[in-house]
Amino acid sequence: IRFVVGLVLITATWQLTPAPSIFQYLTLSKRLGNGHHSMSLNNIILTSYTPSIVMMVASAIWAFDFIPTPQFEQKIIEMTRRFYNFSDDEIVPFAYGLTFQPDSSNNTRSLYSLRCLSVVLTYFITYGLFFFVLFRVHVLLQKNVLSKMTQKLQRRFMQLQLIQVSF
Repeated sequence: IRFVVGLVLITATWQLTPAPSIFQYLTLSKRLGNGHHSMSLNNIILTSYTPSIVMMVASAIWAFDFIPTPQFEQKIIEMTRRFYNFSDDEIVPFAYGLTFQPDSSNNTRSLYSLRCLSVVLTYFITYGLFFFVLFRVHVLLQKNVLSKMTQKLQRRFMQLQLIQVSF
């Protein structure tokens, strides 16, 4: 369980990225009177964070692939004993991990498949969604007449979001 929580928290660093921009877009489109939705603040917040929550749940499910089969766990324990020079009477409290290539003793699971599903897929979905929504906010702001101060604040907010996702 500790590992699953850890993986979810690590992947959440990019999976939470689009939520503020979705929130901004929904709030702006409601405020600017486009009339295509009349969502409450609670619904806007829920809608903003739903994609992030879905990806975090998917990462939690994929994290269970790190839990080895009993056969593979014995291999990991033996490798750990050799690497750390443990004697046979010393207990290895827990062992988990994956190989780079599929291993038949671990139901052919590998780091490659986990990387493709949990990391690369959610990363591209997240940043694709972020840039799409950021573009939609830009278009929305261009179509509406706003005060100079509001335009300046919105530009700075967009710059802040871009800086945030850069790190």
